[in-house]
Amino acid sequence: MAARRALIALVLAGASSLASLGCQASQRVPPVLVGPMRVAPSREAFERLLDGARAAGFSVEDADVVAGRFRVVSRYADRSTRIGEHAFVVQCHQSGHVQIVAVGPRVTHDGSEYVMPPGLRRELVALSQVLTRATM
Repeated sequence: MAARRALIALVLAGASSLASLGCQASQRVPPVLVGPMRVAPSREAFERLLDGARAAGFSVEDADVVAGRFRVVSRYADRSTRIGEHAFVVQCHQSGHVQIVAVGPRVTHDGSEYVMPPGLRRELVALSQVLTRATM
């Protein structure tokens, strides 16, 4: 239990660190991994993540319980994009961890990091915090 609390604190500290970065044209973000879930990966655990995202006001689509994956539609938009063009792919792993990756215009993968607009990064941080709470 202490190890789980330490891991949760580490994830939230990482999310807070990401949130405190200054505004730039694009920002580098490491892949976001939350968990492990308190319960074994299952349909119920998957539903808990979906319910958590929806309860926080996120729009969920393409939920595939067999693959353990769903998309969260982003509310982010800037001058070059429209709302809904970005999304977050949420992938549940058998280890009980949940990976969240941003996709869409102006999101690139550079080595072990993703490069994205600051507003999208802030939304990624918010989603990671919601899903971290849902895994507890």
